[in-house]
Formats: sequence, structure tokens, C-alpha cells
Amino acid sequence: MHPVMVLHQMKPGLLYNTNQTTRDNKPFFTVTADINGKEFSGEGTNVKKAKFFLANAAILGLYGVESTFEISA
Repeated sequence: MHPVMVLHQMKPGLLYNTNQTTRDNKPFFTVTADINGKEFSGEGTNVKKAKFFLANAAILGLYGVESTFEISA
């Protein structure tokens, strides 16, 4: 199951903060969220990838579960 879907089911109504910067003249995104008093973040070349990495980190940090879902290139 996609990690973002799992996170939305376990923690509905999460608020995400998105920041866009530039790396090597290309857009780069950082998404952060405060969940149960802990801040999690993910980075990627688009918001979808950044949110994916945030969800992976949150699921591992909150529940000790490592996702085997792979993001498409």
C-alpha cells in the first residue's frame, strides 16, 4: 500500500508545509508535517515524491514499519 495512503488513514487531516527551492537550476521541494509532536520531512524533485519520502519516514518513526512500496521513476 502506498505510504501516503497509509499515513492518511492512520492520521487523517494532516497539515503539510511545502517549500520550493532550486538545485542545479531545477525545482526541489521539501514537505514537512508535525505528527504527534514530532516533525517529519521529505525531499524530492516534485511535491508527490517529497510527500512519499515524508510518509515513509513518518510510518517508520511512528509505527516502526518500513514500507516496501517503490516510487516510480
